[in-house]
Amino acid sequence: MAEFLALRGSAALSASRQNSLRLALGEQSKNLQLSVEHWYFVDAEPALDADELARLKDLLGITVALPPVPVGQFLLVVPR
Repeated sequence: MAEFLALRGSAALSASRQNSLRLALGEQSKNLQLSVEHWYFVDAEPALDADELARLKDLLGITVALPPVPVGQFLLVVPR
């Protein structure tokens, strides 16, 4: 049976780049916050077992201890 996974990764920008964007956005809207993360979408057939999933996360650099999920509206931006 096929399995679709949405795996949350680490921060997509350095802390200094995120601070620069926050400062720029702060001038536009005082209530706007920014969180930029990698997300990985996997369509696996057959479904991955626990060892395969752990290996995939390791290959993608997904750590066990990710920061808390940001609160707010989720907007997904993908390349063309």
